[in-house]
Amino acid sequence: MLELARVEEFLVQGNTAQLNNTAFVKELIAWIRFNQAEAKHKGDGLYSAASGNPSLPRWLGCLMLPLVLQPKPENEKCARQLRSSAGVAVYGLGLLYAATTVLGLLSLESAQDPIGDPFFTLMDLLTITIAPLMVITLVAVHGYARPEAKVYSLIALISMALMAGITSSVHFTILSVNRQIAAAGLPSAALLFSFRWPSVAYALDILAWDWFFALAMLCAAPVFKVGQLEKAVRVLIVASGVLRLAGMVGVPLGNMQVRMVGVVGYAVVAPVAFLLLGKVLGGGGRSPSMAPTVQ
Repeated sequence: MLELARVEEFLVQGNTAQLNNTAFVKELIAWIRFNQAEAKHKGDGLYSAASGNPSLPRWLGCLMLPLVLQPKPENEKCARQLRSSAGVAVYGLGLLYAATTVLGLLSLESAQDPIGDPFFTLMDLLTITIAPLMVITLVAVHGYARPEAKVYSLIALISMALMAGITSSVHFTILSVNRQIAAAGLPSAALLFSFRWPSVAYALDILAWDWFFALAMLCAAPVFKVGQLEKAVRVLIVASGVLRLAGMVGVPLGNMQVRMVGVVGYAVVAPVAFLLLGKVLGGGGRSPSMAPTVQ
């Protein structure tokens, strides 16, 4: 739980050492191209506009950069980016997952058929990538939580870690050995490794997403209750968790189409929730327990 804080501490220390090193700053300035004409003429270096900075004459850029490139504000910016990066990544990859799911569904001849390749393989790879990023985001949430909400954020973190462990194991197994097992013609292969209900792999994935993911989102909700942005996050993560729980109703009914409600919670609502989580953790809403140590 403290690992993210340790990483942030090392980041601040390293950044401070760099920016206090005169030789480093001098070399950095030498490589920056402060305007388009200079960038075209040199054909190398770091074009300042690419990082959102204004175009300046070189003499003015060389004069201004050492004044604005100070350790404290740079450390605060880097710390915010570190805390928010996983949530923003989940948002981007989540949109890709949603688009892949839609294309996969449109490719089916029957609504009862499972999504096939190449869509299913891409969804497997995205799931294995997204799940650890969600855990990293929940680590940041636990660090962000106020003392009275720590027990909820801890349960959320543990639940998300369980979700990531189960779903990553399932999807890695499907990716790595499913085709070989199917080719061997084992009679029980479909009951173990397919995503056509009922199967063991499908049941484990339902446990991961419809239970542990939902529990993680619902338990994270009490952390966010101050300010408009936190309240928006709270509404979205509760909605995502409730939708995933609702999707579990498809199991006792034996109707996997009902689970599409839960897919909406993960593939539509959750990415937006994680984007806003990234904004909150990056400084849009600040808890005293997450205040960075900057020098």
